[in-house]
Amino acid sequence: MDFGKDSKFKKVFFGVFGILIICTVLYHSFSSLFNPYETQEAVEMTVKKAVSADCLFVRKESVIKSDLAGFKVYRVSNGGKVAKNSDVISYYNKANDVAVANEINSLEDYLSQIEEIDKQNSIHNADLDIISEQTQANIYSLLGNINSNNLADAKTSMSQLRYFIAQGQLATGRESDYSSVIKSLKSKLRMLKNSYDKDVKRVKSDDSGYFVNFTDGYENALDYDKIEDVTVSDIENIKPQEVNDNQVGRVICENEWYIVCSLNTSDISDLSKGDKIKIGTSLSNSDELSVTVKAVNKSDGKKSAVVFSCMEMNEELATVREQNMEIILKTYKGLKVNKNAIRVKKGQKGVYVERGTVTTFVKTDVIYSSKDYCIVKTNNGNNELKIYDEVIVKGKGLDG
Repeated sequence: MDFGKDSKFKKVFFGVFGILIICTVLYHSFSSLFNPYETQEAVEMTVKKAVSADCLFVRKESVIKSDLAGFKVYRVSNGGKVAKNSDVISYYNKANDVAVANEINSLEDYLSQIEEIDKQNSIHNADLDIISEQTQANIYSLLGNINSNNLADAKTSMSQLRYFIAQGQLATGRESDYSSVIKSLKSKLRMLKNSYDKDVKRVKSDDSGYFVNFTDGYENALDYDKIEDVTVSDIENIKPQEVNDNQVGRVICENEWYIVCSLNTSDISDLSKGDKIKIGTSLSNSDELSVTVKAVNKSDGKKSAVVFSCMEMNEELATVREQNMEIILKTYKGLKVNKNAIRVKKGQKGVYVERGTVTTFVKTDVIYSSKDYCIVKTNNGNNELKIYDEVIVKGKGLDG
């Protein structure tokens, strides 16, 4: 090995490496001299002005009563729709009859699905990709409903999943038809229907609406028809009525229902009747509700009674009565800008922006301001701030 040549190579290598380092340092030094500005990128941002409050849900509700004895089975899930004079509860004489009746309902549902699929003559030409996507979607839906303890929707997802699996079996030729399955289901149903006591007592709903399988005593705590007149005192003195054993459920009779709360008057100076806002919840299926301000009733003190109307409904909303919620009074959405970047030039508020090698003053309309930053409106005008613009925060030689 030639050690002399190796040593010479090392000297050349480290010499070139040193020159590169010096060039890099010089480049950054000259860059800072010729571009003496500190910039920050304009990015989208949303800020919510909100207050939290303990809220009460007020609905038009009718209580269902029953003094019947036996093994009780609800025929409608919580939040499920019921028609006037329809069955909502069945009472069976024996516990085994309940299990048999539930199995009959499940088999009848499955039979109707299989019969529908069997009648579709074009099923063998069905799009397997669509069937696969629908099957996968229902699997995810089923798992989600189970994780959130939403058993009513989980049952629906299971039924739909079973339907698409049956479709797939025909479409792939694993089943030629379902005539034998239909025959077997009908035979099993006849056997089950002959195996239990048919002396079933039924409870009907006097009203149409959304069903809930319990009462909580707040059904008439506030007058639904006079909700716009509610006061702070009314809200503070709400007490539930006694719940009797014969109260077996209730029906929410109107689509429109109300959220009632007491708020600091100073916090809601901009809130007026008719305003449409959002309310944040901790519910798994309704993280935000779209509501309309129904009433703002100020008291002699520092509080105001506020009523919001809502048209959304599901199982959770039907069963919840009280919850601490986030009243989102205003939402500011625009571009975030460092507060130090805001300048005034010829009476116009704006910022300096670097676009390539050009420094431009662009006007801004500040819609929200905090200690460190502002949010400016985006109108997409030619001489206005745009997302990802390099906004100059600090630098010499700027007007304003």
